[in-house]
Amino acid sequence: MSRWIISMEYYKSIKPWMETYYNFQEPMIFSNLLDNLQAYYEKKKMPDSDLSMRDQATKEPNAEPELLFEDADYRVDENTSFIDRYTAGLKAVMNAYYISENLSIDLGKLSADKIKGMYKKRLTKVTRNDVYVLKSLIFMAGMLHKYDVTKGWYEINYTERLEGADNFSNKIKPDLLELYKLFMQDNKLKNYGIAITYMGKDIKLHNDNNWFLNLLFPFLDEHLDISGLAHVKSELQKIKNAPKRVGRPPRQVIYNWILLGTYHLLQHSSVSKRATKNNDGKYGFLLEFLTYLNLASNKTTDILKQNIKDLKEDGFHFNPIKKPISFHYAENFLNWHKSTTP
Repeated sequence: MSRWIISMEYYKSIKPWMETYYNFQEPMIFSNLLDNLQAYYEKKKMPDSDLSMRDQATKEPNAEPELLFEDADYRVDENTSFIDRYTAGLKAVMNAYYISENLSIDLGKLSADKIKGMYKKRLTKVTRNDVYVLKSLIFMAGMLHKYDVTKGWYEINYTERLEGADNFSNKIKPDLLELYKLFMQDNKLKNYGIAITYMGKDIKLHNDNNWFLNLLFPFLDEHLDISGLAHVKSELQKIKNAPKRVGRPPRQVIYNWILLGTYHLLQHSSVSKRATKNNDGKYGFLLEFLTYLNLASNKTTDILKQNIKDLKEDGFHFNPIKKPISFHYAENFLNWHKSTTP
């Protein structure tokens, strides 16, 4: 896993570029900011001799005036209402923004130096815009990685827990309940037995249902926590009536989003507009960049050109965060703060 550190000053300078070309939204980095706030509090409790490299993410606690909000402003418990948890999260983010000097962006297996190399080798000259363009490219590579590992742009632990629960509730649990219902309801399953041929002799087992059920029912009881057929039918009805969760956008949508945004962003760069003998230019960079992000395998520059033309004609637009952000982006921090604060 590699991390890329960008100063808040530079982040603020490239933010308008990312908003314009990638529809970047600041909630996408809320959890990064809250990591800084957690490091700030941890550093505050440590003796100077124990301060670690995490210092680079935040300003010195004792060198700054008081935070915008007190600790008590984002204390929550099991009785805290949804709106109060949401407000507490926002206050924590505002404090995090206030104390952050840098942002630490997780690139996963990607490398900022690799992206710099593929960009710089195609430059015809170097301008101030190239600095902004290059930093925007690396930043958005980090945002793509974050999207992949968090099922969105929120905390990894929360979304893994949420996604796991959804997978069981929406995909596995209904099948298990139906299976339980099948075996329990009226007990009228027809048994054809199991026939085995061994050393030229046919052996038929007539009690295979019992073998299967003796293994199945303890598993169902453990994982479903049910108390009979009526309970099974009630659970199935709840699942049937539950609102369906909106799925993640197809990978093609993510490809379109990064392709079109990067294409327009490169209009401000000094990357060669046309391919030459020694420089495959803008489309060569697009192909290498998207392939490196694992978005454009088995594609060519001609395919990219046609895709861009089609997307422009269709007026393609992708909104990374479609719904108003919930308090869950701050769940990890709020729980951590609760566990470490008397």
